[in-house]
Amino acid sequence: ASRQLAATLLIPYEQAGLLDQIRQHGRLDKVEYRQDGILAQIHMPYSQARSLKQYIYIAQKQQER
Repeated sequence: ASRQLAATLLIPYEQAGLLDQIRQHGRLDKVEYRQDGILAQIHMPYSQARSLKQYIYIAQKQQER
C-alpha cells in the first residue's frame, strides 16, 4: 500500500495548472474557487505531493488499503 496524503490545498490562481498535476497523479475530490485562491481537497501519493507542500491548508495522514 502506498502512503496517501489527504489534504485541502489553497492554490493561488496563477498556479492553477497544479490542478492538472493533481488529476494526473491523484484524486481531486472538491474544488472551490474563492477570492483568495482555489481551495482543493485532494488525495495523492506522498511521493507525488512534495511539490504541493507549500499550498497545504489542512492535511491529514491516510493509509491506502
